[in-house]
Amino acid sequence: MTIENFSIDLSGFPPRDTAIAISGNVAHCQIKQTIISGAGKSGIILTGAKGGDGADAIMLDSVTIQNSSPTAFGIHVAKGDATQNVSLQRCRFIGSVVAALFVEGSADTLSLRNCVISGGQANQMNGLSFAAGVSIKNLLVDHCSFANLGGSAILFAEMPVAGSGNLTWRNSLFAGVKVAELRIEKNY
Repeated sequence: MTIENFSIDLSGFPPRDTAIAISGNVAHCQIKQTIISGAGKSGIILTGAKGGDGADAIMLDSVTIQNSSPTAFGIHVAKGDATQNVSLQRCRFIGSVVAALFVEGSADTLSLRNCVISGGQANQMNGLSFAAGVSIKNLLVDHCSFANLGGSAILFAEMPVAGSGNLTWRNSLFAGVKVAELRIEKNY
């Protein structure tokens, strides 16, 4: 399945919750060059979404999430079965959300490459936020920019659980991050 060259506007009163929900086995699911505006809870929610290996991964390429509710998430990895094999490339998260990417459920093989996360220091926006008790394996954050965040660029509510591993961030830019570039709130 491919969604390409769409503009989804969820604004209104009240704003609609989510633009795109992905769950189950969805090898080679691609969302490309899509703009999501005005989400009430999340631009995209992944619940137990399982992409295939390599080229069959769930691919979000050149997706822009902007002007969402300040209580929303850009992309939400929800509780449930582990979300697997998801790649974000050249995505942009602009404006005030709680977090550009919020991982509340377990995830395996999650990569962000060449993404831009830019908020406003008046809010408490975090770049990547990981809830307590999640298992995260094979996380790659590569060549991403984190700018003007009122919170942290990468935030763990607590140290990742046993079995987590291979967490890598490299060649990324952090500018105007108010709290911390990397923060583990407890159990470190």
